[in-house]
Amino acid sequence: MACLAVSAILLGSLAFLARYNGQDTGSASSLAIPTGTTVRFAHIGDFGSGSSSESRVANLVKGWNPDFVVTDGDNNYPNGEASTIDQNIGQFYQSYIGNYKGSYGPGSATNRFWPALGNHDWDVGDQPYLAYFTLPNNERYYNVVFGGGLVQLFVIDSDGHEPDGNTSTSTQATWLKNALAASTACFKLVDFHHPPYTTWSSGSTTVMRWPFPSWGADMVLAGHAHVYERLDASGFPYIVNGLGGEDLASFGSALPAGVTSVVRYNLDFGAMLVTANTSGITYQFYSAGGKLIDTYTQAKDCTGTGGSPVASLSPTSLTFPSQTVGTTSAAQAVNLSNSGSAALSITSIAITGTNSGDFAQTNNCGSSVAAGSSCTINLTFKPTATGTRSATLTVTDNASDSPQTASVTGTGTSSPVSLSPASLSFGNQVVNTTSAAQAVTLTNSGSSALTITSIAITGTNSGDFAQNNNCPLSPSTLAAGAKCTINATFTPSATGTRSATLTVSDNATGSPQTVALSGTGITGGGTLPRFGHVAVVVETHYGYSSVVGSTSMPYVNSLISQYGLATNYVA
Repeated sequence: MACLAVSAILLGSLAFLARYNGQDTGSASSLAIPTGTTVRFAHIGDFGSGSSSESRVANLVKGWNPDFVVTDGDNNYPNGEASTIDQNIGQFYQSYIGNYKGSYGPGSATNRFWPALGNHDWDVGDQPYLAYFTLPNNERYYNVVFGGGLVQLFVIDSDGHEPDGNTSTSTQATWLKNALAASTACFKLVDFHHPPYTTWSSGSTTVMRWPFPSWGADMVLAGHAHVYERLDASGFPYIVNGLGGEDLASFGSALPAGVTSVVRYNLDFGAMLVTANTSGITYQFYSAGGKLIDTYTQAKDCTGTGGSPVASLSPTSLTFPSQTVGTTSAAQAVNLSNSGSAALSITSIAITGTNSGDFAQTNNCGSSVAAGSSCTINLTFKPTATGTRSATLTVTDNASDSPQTASVTGTGTSSPVSLSPASLSFGNQVVNTTSAAQAVTLTNSGSSALTITSIAITGTNSGDFAQNNNCPLSPSTLAAGAKCTINATFTPSATGTRSATLTVSDNATGSPQTVALSGTGITGGGTLPRFGHVAVVVETHYGYSSVVGSTSMPYVNSLISQYGLATNYVA
């Protein structure tokens, strides 16, 4: 069980402090660490199978000669039994295990193996695990300080069997929150088994989405998913490392909004080498064959001589889906992170470049971003023309590599649905009489069927206009390449200019489509023009009973519409 000790360990040229004092949070003074202090450790996960794959990974790890080894669980497959634990762990890592009593040679004079419990370690209960290791605190969750406060490791138990709970309000979570708050270590790393975020095919463990950034953590390391993946959650990094030797898994699940998968790998087993010094910490994942797969660095000044901001944008490029000209896209987010040790002062956040007017941004960054914090920039796309449109998000600040930039692109398209003509004018029409119909053609020039939700007259004088159509309404559809007709009429209810809009709502980009409608209401009466040889006689009572002359009925109707009705007009 936990021992009460403070041990100074000399490994090569590095003297580092491993402190664990029962329930003590293990806080250590940072920002007073001698320049040149370095901590190097290996991180493995889901490894304890006793297989040749585990052997390959162990050989990779031992070739680095790390100061210590950290695991994220599933140390003893398949069921966490006492009968298999030594062959699955000690066979490969006994030289790092303190108080080692196994069968594979001498252990370490001081413990240099820091495991976490996984679900397979809990299968028969935690006693085989607790009996095999000598760890701080209650041994299920604990913390250790290295390099005189350069790095502090917080190992917790994410399994549902944990007696002190695995929710963000549990006894265990309260312990972690308080321990992080008390820590003055330069780099605070939280390690456990089940990943809060991953695109592993079996998905994330949502119960472990604790507020690690606001509690003061710098990094979360997890496993369970037999893949390697580095993720960004609104500027905070998560690493999933489950390729220690059990088997390889696939990707396939989705992530929540604001979380991005930055790097993914599942082609071979491997391990991660973590190197910390007084200017930063670097995480490097290698395949078992020695190929470098990913490198990620967090910069911070740990010497107490002052610091500087380190700014980055994630992602560094955005591509918007095709967008109809004149319409606005949904927003896409870019995170601005400051991983440095001083506040980032922001001079400006702007859209620049060729088509800068087609993009817009809003943000919650303010004038500065604190060290270790981030903010969000939301961008939208409203193309002013068809074709490819591009610009650059530019952040100007006091970081050494200012400005930071992210490219933004999108494609402007014309709507696949059109109404022709775009406007109808009915001219003069006697109040309370109905005009001849005028036709509007609705064309679906897209490559898929169009679902029309409604066709309606809207606007100021919508009651003065009417429509009928032969268009198929939902659930029926208008086939790709097909057309239908909408006939509009005008019946003014008052004199003067009257206007409304023919509105078609559908599932096409740019919906609704509209046609402007206008006409003028007039009263009856007036003077007919003279036409020479044509005589027109119109009876009274706002109608006609006979027409004398050679002109046609449609023409007579048009005269009536234009000049009104009167008694015995003669031209």
